[in-house]
Amino acid sequence: LKYVIEASETVLIVLSKNFLNSEWAKYELTSLLNEFHKRKITILPIVVEKSSIPNYLLKYEIINLSVNFESGLDKFIKRLK
Repeated sequence: LKYVIEASETVLIVLSKNFLNSEWAKYELTSLLNEFHKRKITILPIVVEKSSIPNYLLKYEIINLSVNFESGLDKFIKRLK
């Protein structure tokens, strides 16, 4: 995973209840955020089901597909351009 993060310019973080409750996911997010501080990586947190978003992700533009999928998808496509 570390190599993939280091080679990436954009990282999608898919946020679900299971992901947010996973210790492994917390480790992955820590690795991602550490790499982000080393160089510019675009981070796109995507909420796929209603859940609490960790405070450390609130500084990024959250794409919420759980409330209005079409609106969230439009926002996602615009961010990728």
